[in-house]
Amino acid sequence: MDEDLADDSRRSAGQSDYICWLPEYSVGVERIDAQHRRIFAMINTLYTALSQPQTALPVRRVLEEMADYVSFHFDTERSYLGAMPGYAAHEQEHRQFIAKTDKFIKDYQKFSPDRLLRDILIFLAYWLKDHIKGTDKRQFASYLELADYNRQPTNHEENNG
Repeated sequence: MDEDLADDSRRSAGQSDYICWLPEYSVGVERIDAQHRRIFAMINTLYTALSQPQTALPVRRVLEEMADYVSFHFDTERSYLGAMPGYAAHEQEHRQFIAKTDKFIKDYQKFSPDRLLRDILIFLAYWLKDHIKGTDKRQFASYLELADYNRQPTNHEENNG
């Protein structure tokens, strides 16, 4: 099991995280990192719900809130990266994620909630960490390089400044 996915055999009393934020997930933009941390927290809320008796409604509400927040987050990423080369493929990953999440929400009441919730948790945790460490890190590295380049004074400015 990956080190960032909590394993029940390693969990101490009171520890409730399923997926843990690690510094390697930072894309270098605090606003995006904060949103990613919030998505991690939402996944952990779903994990907690799995271990507690619940009705379908609260879990479904958490899923819907998460879907809304993830859409907001993807819009934020678009505001940073939308003009970057290769962003269309990045956005396609987002669309696929939203479609899969929507399907989970629709299926939640049709199938065994416990089984489906486990499937949702596995999908969310692996997709999120792989997407951040892969596509997001590459795209934001390019974004930050371009932003840094655009902040550098030109030779003309240095000689006349």
